[in-house]
Amino acid sequence: MSRTPRFFTQEQIKNQKNRIKLAIASGLIAVTHTDKIDNALKQLDLIIKTAMK
Repeated sequence: MSRTPRFFTQEQIKNQKNRIKLAIASGLIAVTHTDKIDNALKQLDLIIKTAMK
């Protein structure tokens, strides 16, 4: 009897929050270490999209 759960489990919520934190941290590192701001913003956008999957 497998059906899609209506609510996220605590574990899933924790994982999601960690992925978002990681994405933000990675984005900040990318911005700090990239002299081209446009490139850094593209990287940040990509990282956030990846984390939200």
